[in-house]
Amino acid sequence: GYLLGVIILFAGKKRLTIAPKPSENSLFVAWSMFKHAVYCSPRKQATSPTADPTDSEANSGLRPGVQQASMQSPVNGDWLDRVQRDGGFDRVKVQNVRLLGRVTAVLLSLAFYMATITQTTTTYILQGELMQEPVNRSDGYKIPASMFAGFDALTILGAVPLLYGIIYPVWSTLDFSFQLNHLRKIGMGMLISLISLLAAFLVEFHRRDCNHHIVLDPLTLQNTTIAEMSILFQIPQYMLAGLAEVMVIISALEFAYFFSPKPMKGFCIGMAYAVSGVGGLLSSLIVTITNSIDTSLYYRPNASDTGHVHVFYVILIGCVSVGLVLFYFAARNFRSLH
Repeated sequence: GYLLGVIILFAGKKRLTIAPKPSENSLFVAWSMFKHAVYCSPRKQATSPTADPTDSEANSGLRPGVQQASMQSPVNGDWLDRVQRDGGFDRVKVQNVRLLGRVTAVLLSLAFYMATITQTTTTYILQGELMQEPVNRSDGYKIPASMFAGFDALTILGAVPLLYGIIYPVWSTLDFSFQLNHLRKIGMGMLISLISLLAAFLVEFHRRDCNHHIVLDPLTLQNTTIAEMSILFQIPQYMLAGLAEVMVIISALEFAYFFSPKPMKGFCIGMAYAVSGVGGLLSSLIVTITNSIDTSLYYRPNASDTGHVHVFYVILIGCVSVGLVLFYFAARNFRSLH
């Protein structure tokens, strides 16, 4: 796959355009604005001498009162308005920093959702290993629980062309007041992730109450308590998780590219990927804290019938719910800018 990507990259090298190097570092400009806002407090600015507005009006060529209104309009604004007024920063650069902050807030609010993505390759598989696996009647081969994580990948492969090739284009042509913009796609994907976790919670709740029997694990050569419940009940939660990944991750990358300031697009896209790594660290932290509180809140092969792992799914549901609330306020704050 990597080799094919390199070949495609060099095959289209002649069509690539190299953007000119920016004259200044946009992040350094943002840091300079932040330092100016911290060290130049409003109290200091209020005590500093100011020029007579009538003198500037006489020399500006504007109607009397127009420049005074434009100078005083940012006084009641946010800290960036104060930076623009008192620090002499360009208005476009100030707007870019303001937009960068609101795009960053939206991306950071997705960290709680990203913490649940790793559950499809960790907790879901551990849950499946304690359930009855399908058996091939011809040779008695059992399909391992890890292979059922492939339903997540298959859903992603099918959902991408279905959503972006059919559903989204057709929806945009219909005269609906509810249009599927990037923020709404992300919100709907997080809701689907909640449904996936709820399905896993119901499966775990029913698995705990099923009859159990002890089998010998051929890999670890240890006895494992297996619930008399088919692993096929896990398929819906895997497919819902895959659909949520398509709607959230792809839409978040598109959002970071299309709505970030032009000089900071690379930084915002990198931040979108970095949030995924933060979500992985947060997921490990949740599991560590849960095990330190009570070991029965996570999967243990020798005590799976007496554990309380369903509580762990409740914690994950609460984690995504917190992320959804934070995303709502971040998205509303971003929309107010436009």
